[in-house]
Amino acid sequence: MNTIFWYRKLIPAFICLIFFGLFLILNNWFYKSGFWLQFNDWSPAYSFVCEYQNMNSVMRQPLNTLSNIIYLFFGIEIVIFSIHDRIFYKNSPNMVRMNYQYSLVFGLCLIYLFLGSSLYHASMLDFFSQFDMIGVYACILFPLIVIIHKIIAATYFGNKPYFSYWGSLIAIIIFIFSLFIFAGFFWQSEAYIFIPLMALILTALSVYHVYYYVSAYRKDFLIYSLVLILGASGCYIIDMYYCYELSYFQLHSIWHILAALSLYYYYLYLRSEKNLIAKTSSGDDPAE
Repeated sequence: MNTIFWYRKLIPAFICLIFFGLFLILNNWFYKSGFWLQFNDWSPAYSFVCEYQNMNSVMRQPLNTLSNIIYLFFGIEIVIFSIHDRIFYKNSPNMVRMNYQYSLVFGLCLIYLFLGSSLYHASMLDFFSQFDMIGVYACILFPLIVIIHKIIAATYFGNKPYFSYWGSLIAIIIFIFSLFIFAGFFWQSEAYIFIPLMALILTALSVYHVYYYVSAYRKDFLIYSLVLILGASGCYIIDMYYCYELSYFQLHSIWHILAALSLYYYYLYLRSEKNLIAKTSSGDDPAE
């Protein structure tokens, strides 16, 4: 148990330290170089983000850039979960554990959000703001696709836990196609409507699935996820209207941290579900 826990945590921590050091080295190396000024054709982003923008720096918003590293940490940890599940949990009474490719894709979504949001806050260019929004859409859309797949499996396949390359492949293809549509055409002001709407649908479907088709789950994980995303949303909204741009305490950075934690706990909640037909939990994860 301790071995599994520590390699889940130490590998992401080591990689995050490398990126953190790389960010600081680049920021020092290109300090006041006006690095991003050569890309003015991409146009500065119109942003409500509070933190002061040092237009001559390679990290124009250092706090909001560095706080994205938490997405990288959890993304790598979830990828490690997928490798672990591929080896040990082929017969788990849980669709996410049994279909390890779901953990892999969700982990990659978080890693992509780290890259997109870091580039956006470092450059504050409109070109990278769409990259950031693709990551946000991915991290809310993929869990929604997974929960829909779980409900379909419960409704039409007797709620039997199963491994299905075809089922998961179709779900992932639908996810990529939907992501292209939403992030390609609804990534500006429309995103402030679609993303909260998707979050509400995800919450409603999760409650429906738990009530009718789940025998046991970690209620604390689900509560943590909901509380954290509410707190994160509050920080995001307040930051748009009330801020001190030179402060070392930036609410948008707190939004990154709380949102990442909320996504992580929602993932752990999905892993904790056991179908109603499961009498025993032979697939219990010793790391949890």
